[in-house]
Amino acid sequence: MFLFEADSLRICGANDAALETYGYTYREFRSMTVRHLCPRGQMSTLASALHLDAETPALALCCTHATKAGKPFVVELRVVRFHRGHRKLLLMFAVDATAWSEARLKLVRSEEVHRSLVDECPFGIYRLDLTTSRFEHANPVLLNVIGYTLEELSSVGILSLYVEARDRNRYLAELLSAGKVRDFETRFRKKDGGIVRVSLSGYLCTDHETGHQHVQGYVLDITRQRELEEELSHSYRMEAVGRLAGGVAHDFNNITQSISLSCELALSNQLPQAIESKLLDVMQQTARAAEITRQLLAFSRRQVLRPRVINLNDCVRKALPMLTRAVGVGIAIELKLDETVDHISVDPEQLALVLMHLADNARNAMPQGGKLRIETAAPPVASIADGSQPCALLTISDTGIGMNEITLGHIFEPFFSTKNTTVASGLGLSTVHGIIAQSKGRIECQSSPGKGTTFRIYLPIAADQPVSRTASNNGFRILLAEDDPVVNKHLAHSLRKAGFSVDSVCNGEEALLAFGPHSYHVAVTDILMPKLGGLDLTRRLRQLVPSLPVVLISGSNAEENVLQQFPNDRTVYLQKPFSSSQLVATVRDLLSGIKAGQQA
Repeated sequence: MFLFEADSLRICGANDAALETYGYTYREFRSMTVRHLCPRGQMSTLASALHLDAETPALALCCTHATKAGKPFVVELRVVRFHRGHRKLLLMFAVDATAWSEARLKLVRSEEVHRSLVDECPFGIYRLDLTTSRFEHANPVLLNVIGYTLEELSSVGILSLYVEARDRNRYLAELLSAGKVRDFETRFRKKDGGIVRVSLSGYLCTDHETGHQHVQGYVLDITRQRELEEELSHSYRMEAVGRLAGGVAHDFNNITQSISLSCELALSNQLPQAIESKLLDVMQQTARAAEITRQLLAFSRRQVLRPRVINLNDCVRKALPMLTRAVGVGIAIELKLDETVDHISVDPEQLALVLMHLADNARNAMPQGGKLRIETAAPPVASIADGSQPCALLTISDTGIGMNEITLGHIFEPFFSTKNTTVASGLGLSTVHGIIAQSKGRIECQSSPGKGTTFRIYLPIAADQPVSRTASNNGFRILLAEDDPVVNKHLAHSLRKAGFSVDSVCNGEEALLAFGPHSYHVAVTDILMPKLGGLDLTRRLRQLVPSLPVVLISGSNAEENVLQQFPNDRTVYLQKPFSSSQLVATVRDLLSGIKAGQQA
């Protein structure tokens, strides 16, 4: 006989027969719980004795115990609940059953195995009396998923578990009509109010003694599985939109490049003021169109960045005047910059664009004014996704109206906006997400209604220092390869007007033929061309002249980062549309240090 506490299972006393049979001393028993009486791995049978309630004052069962020396033997147990003052105690009678017949022992062991299979199963199992709506059994996994004990589960009833009663009605209707149900998805409300998504299976059976119908049910928690599926589906959708955006941007940029250069050439002549004004309007609208395509390319992560090693704090300080004008007089900007932050490797223009978009987002969230706080820090633990590269932390927080969970789940999607659709493109935060992701960083957002919004941006720490460049003169031979005849004509004209000698061709193969008998100081090539594209052309030309400066131009790029393919400070990328002055300045910069008439 053993006396033990109902809550802790600590043994309070044992009789002489227990001392003799099990081989422990009385003091040793007082330091043990009843679980120590079972051999290792066979405690689940005894655990069922702990589910006694007021309506079940006693319980009889069979299980295996072991002596102090480790010798197992079969016992028949009878457990009785009673109270001693405020203490809840259990009295257990253990009868040695080793003299039972072999058939009886096999039955006991079979019951132990099946009970262990149920209790140790990785998904929930229950038995429900449909007549009384009472749970007769629930394994530990199910109780852990929903947060109830078996006693609590029996008292609350099956209906309270379903978030929607109609799901329960549909499940029972299918069960009663077909006798079984497979993979029925619904949502359960846990004891703490949380929601868990589950897949239910079950079959109907009848107790021939009572005539009651019972449900033998199985519950699989699929919450995390569905969350991962939704994340993966969202990722596929975003990738598809990104590919579409990159393709549209490429063609669109070629068109805007042609329009912009045509206007530049026209404005270089003497024109009536009215016509000049119209051309300036066209160029302004072209610039707006170019900005939209840049946002599309940033979102699709196909924009070629020009990363440099910069001081994060200096970048924030330089952007402050622009941000102050953007948020207006009703919003105070507060800086808290950690001067110990290491240099980072990013495209400073794109980082300024990120700050601008987030400041604009904060301004719209604070229509009555408020505070915009920008902080930098060197987190001691946080790192970029793979955990191998340290990072700097840039935090932008506002005191605005905040966002609910539904809005928060869509903020980085393209064309999603909480603003008036007539004044917002819905590309702001998707552009921010694309720039940060392409810069090998990550961005997180935390927000709740009435409590403002906080964006945390993690950017990789730079390994190297920037290399300075100096300006140079012109008067050199340029090889231009561009398949669009209009753009080719305008670019060649602009370079010749700047004093360069230019040979222009319409594809990479013609460029190779022209390069053979002549010496060129710089090659300017479009990336996407028929027959031979600009990337392959650059590789071929570098085989002939390893130090040849190359300007790569395109409306977009199928590669994530073109410059990574050419780790050479003499390779520059220009995003269409660009002005003729930008092209001329880029070529002059590449020619720095080369004497006129001398090949690179």
